[in-house]
This record gives sequence, structure tokens and C-alpha cells, in this order.
Amino acid sequence: MALFALCAFAARAQEAVPSASNHEAAFPELTDWSAALQAAQETGKPLFVDAYTDWCGWCKVMDKKTFSLPAVKQFMNENMLCYRMDMEHNKASHNLRLAFGVNAFPTFVILNPDGTLMGKLVGYSDSAEWMKSLGMFLSEPHAKRPGIPAFQTIQWPDAIQAYADSDFEKRPEAEAIQLALTQCEPGSFMWFALAMNFSSLLGTQEMEYLLNHRESLGQQYGSDMANDLLQNALMRRLYALTKTATEPEFDQAIADFLAVLPADTLTALSMQVRFYKEKGNWKALVQILEKQSDEAMINSLSWAIYQGCDDQALLSRAAAHCAEYIASHSEAGYALEDTLAHLLAKLQRWDQAEAQAKRALGKATAEGEEGKETRELLQEIKAKRGL
Repeated sequence: MALFALCAFAARAQEAVPSASNHEAAFPELTDWSAALQAAQETGKPLFVDAYTDWCGWCKVMDKKTFSLPAVKQFMNENMLCYRMDMEHNKASHNLRLAFGVNAFPTFVILNPDGTLMGKLVGYSDSAEWMKSLGMFLSEPHAKRPGIPAFQTIQWPDAIQAYADSDFEKRPEAEAIQLALTQCEPGSFMWFALAMNFSSLLGTQEMEYLLNHRESLGQQYGSDMANDLLQNALMRRLYALTKTATEPEFDQAIADFLAVLPADTLTALSMQVRFYKEKGNWKALVQILEKQSDEAMINSLSWAIYQGCDDQALLSRAAAHCAEYIASHSEAGYALEDTLAHLLAKLQRWDQAEAQAKRALGKATAEGEEGKETRELLQEIKAKRGL
């Protein structure tokens, strides 16, 4: 359930995390690993760790909108021992974060009762999606990971330990990471852990090793973790190319990415979107938009076009695609309704924009959203019309 590829799309105003000043954590803080593992062994239940940071808004939204629901909380507590753990200000979390490559938040780490890793789930989910994903996760067999030592006992290189001791604020110099990599046996646990945590620093040799030893790495650390590492490293390479490559070079890089990871069309698409945004190729973005049927994709792409494009014909096409989706999906959410209102306002279709903004506010109320951006848009529309 990896959602990080979506981060390549432009941020939506309504997709910004809602305020959660009254946030109440759903699970107790884990501060004593020994006690938690002993309880897991005694009960035979997996150990669930909500790996969060205090700046992670979506972590708070998961607590507020998903974990707080009685049915969700009951299912989780019946099937697992559930805790939360601050990944930056809790010294007990540092080895877990480094050993399992917890670099996106929220991440949910699930351990077997003996403390070995079952797997990770990454990203925000609403309650229905979460129950489905977690139910499937708990019911399926999980990879053996003989290459991962007991994470409580791991000794990290000095530069990495200093990074952890700084609560992950003082990132090591690239040269220190690259030196540490060269001092590790390729494929060893320490090499794999450094690669997971600093995949943007992998050189040609490390990338070749990942590509050529994908199967053996999967046998040592689980195919899911090996594939995630390879995907992340290739994605970071694509990200760098969005700023430097010509279109033919980037098209070839996308083809190379899909040759290795043919099922990961989402990452390829998100990188194409970023590339065309960097180039200001709004026509290509509109063409991509018109092929989409997923609401989140339509919303993210449409907002990017709204923010950066001034071509009236292209804006009209984006608005038409949003309107078509909304007309055929009565359950379309507030964010997309508001995006359409903004597009119509940019097209100076004031009557349509005002009506659409009011419709969006109705959705905001129904979904428990504040609708601040839409209210501001309505004021802007009135000012433009001299009302």
C-alpha cells in the first residue's frame, strides 16, 4: 500500500493536512521494547507500531479519522498489540527506523511475536481501505528475512549513529555515507540498511548490484523490501532526471524503469507529470489528465494545471474532464469539486464558478472539512464581479 509515488503530483490546497490541534492518539506510546516483545510472545499476537513524527499531519489524520473508529480499533486490538512510536524523539525507535528503512510517514511496522519483521504498510488510508488492506496483510503468508538481525542489538557506523542521536536532524555528509557503503560487503545487512536509508546516494556500482542480485536480496531480506529498495532508488534517479534530461532522454529512462518494474506504472506516471511540469508542457499534462479515471489523479493533475497553465483552451479541457467525472460520480469528494470551481474562476466563468464553489462548500460540510479555500474563492469571485 505504498503511496509515496503520489507525492510527485502538485499539492492540492484541500489535500493539505487539516488542523489536528485536538488530536488524541489512538494507541499508547511504545517506550519499552523488552516489555512489548514479552507481551507479544505471551499472547502470540503480532506487534503493531504506528511509526509517526510530530510534524506528520497525515499521521494525525489516521488517528482522528481511521484508528479512532470503534470497529477499526476493536479489530486491531483483537488481532495485534498496538502501539505508536515517535521516530525522531524516542531513542528506542532509532534502530527500528534504520533497520527497516522507515523513511516515509505514516509507516506502520508489524512484527511477529518473536520480534522479526512481518512487513510494513505505508501511507494514509481511510477506514474502509485500511480494514481491507490490514485484513489482507494479516491473512497472507509473510516473507522470511534471515538476513535481518535482531534490531535491538545492531551497531551502526559512527556517522549513522550520530545521525540517529541528533533525532535525524543532522544528516551525514554524502561522502560519509558513500565511504560507509564501500566498507560494507555488498549485499550484507549493513549495506542493505544504508542503501534503504540513503538510496539517493547510490552510485552506479550499487545500482548494478541491486539490479543483478534482486533475487538473492529478496531471499535475505524479503522480496517486498528488496523490491521497495530497487523501486525507490530508480524513482530517485528518475526524479533527478526530471530537472536535467531532454524529452527523448527522459522517455528512455521511463522505458528503462518499466522494463525493471513493469507493474509500477503509478511511479512512472508521477515522474512524467513532474517532468512535464518542470518543462511547462501543459498540453502533455492535459493529455495525461484526459486518460485518467481515478479521482485522486484527476484532482492532482487538474490542480497542477490550474496553478501553472494560462492557456484558456487547455484550462477548458481540464475543467471539462473534472466536470464530466463529477457528473458521473455523485460521490466525488470536496477536493475535486473545489478544483473545478478554481478552474472555472480562472476561465472567468463567474456564474459557473460561483455555483460550483457553493456546491463544493456543501461537500465540505458533509465531509467535515472547513472549506476555507472555497470561501476565499467565493470572496474573490464577488470582488471580480464588483459585488
